Amino acid sequence: MKVWDLRQPKKLVSCLREHTMGVTYIAYLERDQFVSGSYDEQLRIWDQRMFRVLKTVAMGGGVWRIRAHPLQPHVLAAACMQAGCRVIDTASDEPVLVASYPDHTLAYGIDWIQSSHEDYFLASCSFYEKEIHLWSLRAQ
Repeated sequence: MKVWDLRQPKKLVSCLREHTMGVTYIAYLERDQFVSGSYDEQLRIWDQRMFRVLKTVAMGGGVWRIRAHPLQPHVLAAACMQAGCRVIDTASDEPVLVASYPDHTLAYGIDWIQSSHEDYFLASCSFYEKEIHLWSLRAQ
């Protein structure tokens, strides 16, 4: 991944080479952090000020989409292609697998859907089945 200074378009700030395959997703998290996913099956959380990796999580499949929980941004849901969907809690030094949803042949999309004031479920989709699945962490 290359980081550019938008005030000086020709100035390359940093070249981040931690991912070994193509990067498929990048998004701001919170507290000067961003998250990236890649075909190398790794989810990485970065310090955006120093451009260094804070945490790396092996996801078991190419990480196609990542979504932070709306109320708990340290809980991340990821569509991990051939590994299905995974939800991890990154609050501690060692991220914890909270749930997995293997019912997709090739998981490509995921997002949190609010069902009540503080209750959320997940919507995920696949490439081959052409289906959207709705599932809850409570049912895991």
